[in-house]
Amino acid sequence: MKIVFPDETACIKSLDDIKSLQRFAECTVYETNPKNGEELITRIDDAEVVIINLSKITARIMRKCEKLKFVCFLGIGVWTYVDIEEATRRGIWVTNTPNYAGSSVAEHTIGLLLSIARKITQADAELRRDIWEQKQLEGVELYEKTLGIIGLGSIGKKVAQIGNSLGMKILYYDIIRLSAEEVHKHKVEFRKFDDLLQESDFISIHAAPTKENYHMIDFPEFEKMKKTAIFINTARGEIVNTQALCEALRKKEIRGAGLDVFEEEPLPPNHPLKNLTNVVITPHIAYNSEEAIERMLQAAIDNVEAFAKGSPLNVVNEEVLRG
Repeated sequence: MKIVFPDETACIKSLDDIKSLQRFAECTVYETNPKNGEELITRIDDAEVVIINLSKITARIMRKCEKLKFVCFLGIGVWTYVDIEEATRRGIWVTNTPNYAGSSVAEHTIGLLLSIARKITQADAELRRDIWEQKQLEGVELYEKTLGIIGLGSIGKKVAQIGNSLGMKILYYDIIRLSAEEVHKHKVEFRKFDDLLQESDFISIHAAPTKENYHMIDFPEFEKMKKTAIFINTARGEIVNTQALCEALRKKEIRGAGLDVFEEEPLPPNHPLKNLTNVVITPHIAYNSEEAIERMLQAAIDNVEAFAKGSPLNVVNEEVLRG
């Protein structure tokens, strides 16, 4: 079996990190990203197993790489990087690495929230320019404020846990309602989508990047929010209409935003978000902690070993397993 890591990844510090795979497979690890699809094809054309970080496995790539049987995405949002329908048609297993970064993303979410609420990054930037200003840096407390969480999966629940520890009231919206027992355990209250937007002082997105959730937050949704609301997105950029967000921030229809994900990544030069003072932006690093990276690689290794044994693990196109 040949396994290829075709693009740059922070997961592998040395080949010792994948020695368990090397026991039963030939492994090739690239330290740079392929420049284009042709270079990607050259790297993986004889591979049965491909473990990707940023490379996109399109229908064309699959047609060219006839030996390909298994794709693992280092992360959760595999749908953005792999043509799942084509993979299923060709009998290619597609897996991801869920549940590796819940704590990291939740902590980053609260970090962004605090950065906006207490104007931490703004204060830091001004002080570095020798501006000792306090009046214009008046922030707001999180204590006894309402945090609305859209998408109460594993990450959303961790955000709720931290919010509760800070003395916040936690509302949630999800297409799957919690049981009464779970509501009590996580100390949350369900709200309809529009009601959550209207009641929350802070709104944090943790929904999955599905077709149904594309631009879930658009012009009408920002209009429903409080003028003092702070909006956080550490889920996926396409869930939010960037144009609507920029307009809401420019017109101060909301207090501010903290963003780790964007519709276009990397964020282009001269992007309008970079000119707004009421937004904190980070380059899709909410997942990026030492502990999470180790868990992500181990999950990928577990997926490949399960494939080698013929047993499914974290397969996102289960139709393949049914033949």
